[in-house]
Amino acid sequence: MTGWNRVLKFWVIFVIATLNINLVQIFSSPFKLISKSIYTSIIDYSKASFSKFLVILLNLQGNGSVVRVYNPVTVQPQSVIFSNHQLYTDWIYIWTLLYKLESNADHLIIILKHSLKHIPILGWGMQFFNFIFLRRSWAVDNKTLSNQLHQISANSNPYTLLLFPEGTTISNDSRPKSNNFTKKIGVEDFHHLLYPRVTGLLHSLRSLSHNPNLQVIDSTLAYPDIPPGVYGQDWYTLKNTFLRRISPDIIHLHMSSWKLCDIPIHSDDLFTSWLLQRWHEKEQRLRVFQESHTLDPSGKYQDIPLNLTHPLAHTLDAFIYFVPIILEFASQAAQPTRVTSSNCTTTHLGLDDEFTESHCSAVNSRLFVVAATMTEVFISQFLSLGDNFSEEIAIFLVCLVFSTSKVFLEKAHSVSSAVLLRRGALGIALFKNLVMCLHGAFLIHMAIHLALLVVEHAYCLLEVRVL
Repeated sequence: MTGWNRVLKFWVIFVIATLNINLVQIFSSPFKLISKSIYTSIIDYSKASFSKFLVILLNLQGNGSVVRVYNPVTVQPQSVIFSNHQLYTDWIYIWTLLYKLESNADHLIIILKHSLKHIPILGWGMQFFNFIFLRRSWAVDNKTLSNQLHQISANSNPYTLLLFPEGTTISNDSRPKSNNFTKKIGVEDFHHLLYPRVTGLLHSLRSLSHNPNLQVIDSTLAYPDIPPGVYGQDWYTLKNTFLRRISPDIIHLHMSSWKLCDIPIHSDDLFTSWLLQRWHEKEQRLRVFQESHTLDPSGKYQDIPLNLTHPLAHTLDAFIYFVPIILEFASQAAQPTRVTSSNCTTTHLGLDDEFTESHCSAVNSRLFVVAATMTEVFISQFLSLGDNFSEEIAIFLVCLVFSTSKVFLEKAHSVSSAVLLRRGALGIALFKNLVMCLHGAFLIHMAIHLALLVVEHAYCLLEVRVL
């Protein structure tokens, strides 16, 4: 697979999935005023869908990973996980592990840096997920953290709070800052870790202390095959992980668990000592890992592959059955009367017909290539179903999904791309054209694949008769 094709596949599948999730979140907004429980259920479903989509992303390039869990523990309905921070994908691996363990993947709340809040599509979705965004200034973050933790603790609903006390990954920028801080307070810095920030974790635990049996999990992450002298974040970058097939085959994760009542959160000094003790234990584990590639010298662990538990159902869940995009297109069907040019349909809005026709033709021709690539991704996803479904059943189900959506899309086609562009809805215009092209490309791919299946079966029958 060429590099550009791999990049194209990733971005098309990423944008379509995240757009579906964003749309279902937006559609659910009125329920926030009508029924908070219904709204919360929809958001939790979108959160679970995103966790499944992350699993698909990790396997999209054919380089699936395994999480090797040392001292595995059962994640309780209400829990806090704190971890060391080596890669920008640490939170992805922990979230997908929760999905595999069927433990609160739909109730995860992550504390992230504030700059991620405004990333188009992804950042918007994280805001709907009720993730907590901090500016790394306690004067500002104190109020933000207190308010959102109060909402979490106001009821008995399940949740898992994930945070990274180091505040950032280890890098050429963060390592000197940690060294300078430890020199300032007169302590020795860690070699494999950054010095932890106590305030955020302590404040979180105190805010959730109404439940004395709250589970607190210490997670230690380690990654193999990082060259000497290179930081993990510089080797397993986002680009390398998702576009270049350079990702860890095995994610090593050690778990330790406490009840909140056994942690000295009543005293700043005692809690600081407790957390530093955890960090010294992490440092020792990572030192052992560097020498023997294990976080537990006893060798006891459980390997958990990061794949979809139910491939077909959860793939459809990840894309929310394409319903949000279909509804968005269908909602545009009721439009004013229109006139038809030779190649493109337009609405009376004083728009130049020549521009409209050329624009629609250009968009459709370019997006046909994207659609063809996209169908290849979906075919590969749906046909890798393991032993639960045959290829023929998978093809039939995929065709059924696209055929059902075609009715809505034909109605949506009455709205021209030019009209949508005139209204400023560039994203909707592009996706409308993409999905319309998708049908043609999909039918071509399906026809070829079915023809190959027929030839294969015919060859097998002929070979049996000859024998």
